[in-house]
Amino acid sequence: MLAFANLLLIGASAVLLLIAATARPIKPEGFMGFHLITIPVALVMTLGLALGISSTWQVPGLPAWTLYASLPAYLLALTAMPFACFDRRGRYRAKGALVAAVVGTALCVNGAMLHPHAQLAGGITVLAIAAITYAFLAYSGLWPKLRRLVIGRARRRLPSDFEVQQGQWQREQWLRLPRDADLVQLLQFTRAFDAAVQSQCLARIRDLPERDRELVALLATEHAPDALHYITHHYPGSRGPIAAGVAGALDAEHAVWMRWIKANKRPEDIRRPLMNLLDCGTAVLLDGGAVKESMQRWQLLLAGTDSMADLAREIQRYLKKAR
Repeated sequence: MLAFANLLLIGASAVLLLIAATARPIKPEGFMGFHLITIPVALVMTLGLALGISSTWQVPGLPAWTLYASLPAYLLALTAMPFACFDRRGRYRAKGALVAAVVGTALCVNGAMLHPHAQLAGGITVLAIAAITYAFLAYSGLWPKLRRLVIGRARRRLPSDFEVQQGQWQREQWLRLPRDADLVQLLQFTRAFDAAVQSQCLARIRDLPERDRELVALLATEHAPDALHYITHHYPGSRGPIAAGVAGALDAEHAVWMRWIKANKRPEDIRRPLMNLLDCGTAVLLDGGAVKESMQRWQLLLAGTDSMADLAREIQRYLKKAR
């Protein structure tokens, strides 16, 4: 039994340690299907731990049932921690926690061969992971939702009071909008909480005769964030027709940053809405639009700045994917 438990733990631990060693920040869409890896690995790890506890746990004063009670939270933690390893800010803490979980599990199962205190340390590590997970579930209000999911009664998330009130206000403002409203007036409703309002808004923007020309013109104004959001998330069909305008915006902003850098202004201190522009450039790039040279210039600029090296690597990955 112990040999089989260790076989399970070795295989699952190898995958988890590989994730901890190689994880780099990625966009949310990069996680597509990642749960198909983390859930089976977490299940194998949890099964190995359970078999190991039943075979070797001999610590007086800390009954085995406490460890068994921690297994559901342990499973959830090992499923979630690999995702956190890809976070831009907290990835090093997540990697450390993942390595601690692997080492603690190994000691919990095999620590008795080394020293009784080693097995106790492993058990405390497992209990600590479970306690933190249970506390997070209780604090965040996820426990009732998880409970409904487990018993098969999960329901669609209801909108918050703020979303209901904001949606009602947006509907009222939408009904007051003139039939000949311009693009600037329409763009503010592309983020509407009310699905019907957003759908009607996108339909009206789609039918504007000079839509692309007006969108490109807005990229040089205070309304650029709204225009970039629309191009990134709601532009109908291929973004190829608007690629030249986006490339122009990327190059213009690049020139601004180069002037700031030559003036000894630190890039991390420049307060300009860069991420929306780069997100839009990436969307156009992956859609086959002719912005590759502009994005390459940005990648080289960011790669030369320590605080933005991770972003540069992320852009480099998308450049390799581009058609």
